[in-house]
Amino acid sequence: MNVVPATIEQIPRGEAVLSEGGVVVIPTDTVYGIAARIDVQSAVDRLFEIKGRDRKQPMAVLVSDLNMARGLALFSEQALEAAEQGWPGPLTLVLPRTEEAARFDIGEAETIGVRVPDHAFAVELIGRAGPLVTTSANPSGRPAAITVEDMRDDLPGVALFFDAGPIEGKPSKVVSFVDGRKTLRD
Repeated sequence: MNVVPATIEQIPRGEAVLSEGGVVVIPTDTVYGIAARIDVQSAVDRLFEIKGRDRKQPMAVLVSDLNMARGLALFSEQALEAAEQGWPGPLTLVLPRTEEAARFDIGEAETIGVRVPDHAFAVELIGRAGPLVTTSANPSGRPAAITVEDMRDDLPGVALFFDAGPIEGKPSKVVSFVDGRKTLRD
């Protein structure tokens, strides 16, 4: 297992692994996440495999800011207001995809869940590597890992683990703005 500290000095290493189609584990403000670049389909496919997740269950996409999110999702005024109030932070917005985002196979054909994490390391990595498809760093159906040590044996195929110590957050709130506003997970 390749573990490095989640420091700004390690960002270029993470960017390189992601650009080469690798899957990484990163800290966020909620939980550790398994991540791959949205535009590297082989890495996204590997992410589903590592997670043991059904392709019909979509994964969220972490972005570094609202501008990056707008390249992937179509924002209504209500969704834009929610983003401005809740980002960065533990809020995932489910929105219709842009034409550009429609070409990415991330598990759901017409919508995309986007979020700006409130974690300096994650935001910097995303800002350099681009949008990251992500899900909690645990096999499907198991609790999210609090430390890198908790997950290392359960996630074969992860190229690089960024260790930021224990993270005891809870998954983000998920709100859909498709056909009105609906809270999917609080």
